[in-house]
Amino acid sequence: MKQAVAIAAVLFVATAASATNFRAADQVYLPTVGFVAGAQSTFISDVFVSNVSTDAVDVSVLYVPRNAVFDPNNSTTFFSNFRFTLQPGERREFRNFVQQMALPAGMLGVGHAIFNACRATADCTDIDDNGFDEDFRNITVQSRTYAIPGGTTLEQNPPTTGQSIVGVPWYNYVSQRASTRQLDRVFITGLRETGNPGEAGTYRTNLALVNATQFGSTTLVLRLYQGQNQNPLGTATVNLGPLQISAPSLRSLFPTSFAVGAGATNLYLTIEQTNSTAIGGAPTSCLPDGCAGFLAFASVLDNRSEDSTTMEAQYTQPLTDTALSAIYGATGTGAPVIRRSVGRRP
Repeated sequence: MKQAVAIAAVLFVATAASATNFRAADQVYLPTVGFVAGAQSTFISDVFVSNVSTDAVDVSVLYVPRNAVFDPNNSTTFFSNFRFTLQPGERREFRNFVQQMALPAGMLGVGHAIFNACRATADCTDIDDNGFDEDFRNITVQSRTYAIPGGTTLEQNPPTTGQSIVGVPWYNYVSQRASTRQLDRVFITGLRETGNPGEAGTYRTNLALVNATQFGSTTLVLRLYQGQNQNPLGTATVNLGPLQISAPSLRSLFPTSFAVGAGATNLYLTIEQTNSTAIGGAPTSCLPDGCAGFLAFASVLDNRSEDSTTMEAQYTQPLTDTALSAIYGATGTGAPVIRRSVGRRP
């Protein structure tokens, strides 16, 4: 089920895992986007939006700054006036996307953006009980967030280092509603905390945690592990209001769980959603958890160059045969058409 409100046509649902290369949807989350000065560099996000439908589409963007809680009655907590039109099949590049949004004073920095696509000139506010409208159309979103050396500008064409951040379709976020299938939790691996900004040959880790629903608050429980050790080094909780994004560093979440240095490698996190609660005005179908859902990923940064690598969240569960059949088609016996083509060794 897909829920919506007319103010921004922001839609939230809990679904099973999906093949990660399915990116097209009428609503896509970009879990982090920014224009902000860092320890050594300025970080900028270029965004690429693709219209994969055969109709022209109007795209509206909801932007929520880091740590701001979405409040439809308070326009200072979000920005939703950025709109543009894409022709059929058009791909468009937005260089320094946050700056192009012409945000109000004080909103530059890091946040997340939700892209909604409607058939051009159509009315997409006549949404049914499941959160759908016949005029919704599909788009994809991708970004490159990169660092330029401090004190330089885009026009000076400095060297850059960057990372890819792919837009997440509304049907592909993590939710405690899927706890019976163990899809209420993910893990992120490849984390390091070996040094401080400016130190050559060392790395640090930052996180992005997003509450994907406007209808409720939620708690994320993070547990830090290392290698084969099944006992957590530490546990942390992050509370998020509706649509809130938090971008903590790994060491700020676990200040006493490890020593920064050469030994702080091969770290990984598990992230589980708990205690989601609907806020006032949530639709009946979003009770009692507010249509719980979240997004998460990590950035591992080179402390000398500020170059970032995206470490995506992963489920521990594979796609079921039913899911594979739905994606790839099935034979008459119900088995998926796509199977292993190479035999296993004994």
